[in-house]
Amino acid sequence: MRSPLVIPLGLALLVAPVAAQDAVRKPAVAGSFYPDKAEALRAAIDASLVAARPPAAERPIALVAPSFALGAGMGFSGLALLLATQHGVPRSDLGLATSFNQFSRSIGAAIGVALMGAVLALLMGRSADSLQAEMAGQGLRLDPDSAERLVSSLQVVFGLASGASMLAMLDYCDAVESGEPLSPRAGGRRVLGVDIDIRAHNRAAIEGHPLAHKIEMIQGSSIAPDVVAEVRRRAAGYRRVLVCLDSNHTHDHVLAELEAYAPLVSVGSYCCVFDTLIEDMPADLFPDRPWGKGCNPKTAVWEYLQCLGVAGRQAADGAPLKLEIDHSVEDKLLITVAPDGYLKRV
Repeated sequence: MRSPLVIPLGLALLVAPVAAQDAVRKPAVAGSFYPDKAEALRAAIDASLVAARPPAAERPIALVAPSFALGAGMGFSGLALLLATQHGVPRSDLGLATSFNQFSRSIGAAIGVALMGAVLALLMGRSADSLQAEMAGQGLRLDPDSAERLVSSLQVVFGLASGASMLAMLDYCDAVESGEPLSPRAGGRRVLGVDIDIRAHNRAAIEGHPLAHKIEMIQGSSIAPDVVAEVRRRAAGYRRVLVCLDSNHTHDHVLAELEAYAPLVSVGSYCCVFDTLIEDMPADLFPDRPWGKGCNPKTAVWEYLQCLGVAGRQAADGAPLKLEIDHSVEDKLLITVAPDGYLKRV
């Protein structure tokens, strides 16, 4: 994102002073320049004004030309001001004038950065206050498109840990459907959680929560045949099903989970495969884990989608199963542990 702006800006800053020097030097007399410094300054200012007015553009590549113009304007201006300063003083004061010019530019840059930084901080503070007031007055809301895709009758979660993610999804879905602030007691949604080891303190915390009546738990391996059959039995009859895979992160395990549970996803809903970012991490980041680069949820997603394209699969509702990676979710989140992991049924 930065290179389309920084590269042309820096290139112009290097080229412009050389071009400016050639433009104002007297070709017949070495070390002598045209005395009309005002014209050189006017040209430099014109270039800077042009550079300071880039057109509005959504794509960074469209800002390459304005960025180059900005760098050229800065380059021309700097040399023109230096030449004007040097030619405006006696030769005996040339060194003093040159150093004072550089000193003034440094002081101006420091003051400019401080001033603009203060203005930016003030504007960001006001925006944050406005956002906080809006959230306090309206409760947490999602945009209509995201809300519609998130709401489901049943969420199937593999990998419970403390159960916080299950409870949060219930809260969010209820709030989205009602259009009201989050309420832990409202709504009629359910969550089915599966974990190979539901520890006693986690089970006690989940069962003691106000939403416990909406949560069902199954202890066992998510790819064991009896667990798969039980999940499919309990998921039958729900209008909209969302599946979240977040247990063992090895390629083979996640691929087996996708084969078993992706068909449960209803049209328009998602199979969310978490921690696909393992593929993008350094190879030695997980030395004590069976997963890592080349063996992780993302590689399982890629293979499963390839299998869907070649051999196809049948969804639980009897229709052909079609899944695609929904990159719009990543674009809205900006930071996610599941790149390529939001699989939407279409």
